Amino acid sequence: MADDKTSEPMGPATASERVYREIKRLLMEEYWPRGTHLHPGKIAEMLSITKSSTAVREALYRLLGEGMVAHMEGRGFYVP
Repeated sequence: MADDKTSEPMGPATASERVYREIKRLLMEEYWPRGTHLHPGKIAEMLSITKSSTAVREALYRLLGEGMVAHMEGRGFYVP
């Protein structure tokens, strides 16, 4: 059996993965209404991420690829 860490659903998650999962959970629970601007800095603060909002931006781009958020150049991310 190959040592493939990506196939272990119960393995430890990275900080970026935890942020992604939490934002996705909030979106699925409709925490933010449609049209809400998703400001990475405010989300980082809400999730108690103190060093930077990079993990939030990475998660939002990942969710964009999944169709869970939308992005407008110059305006940022929002809930479609």
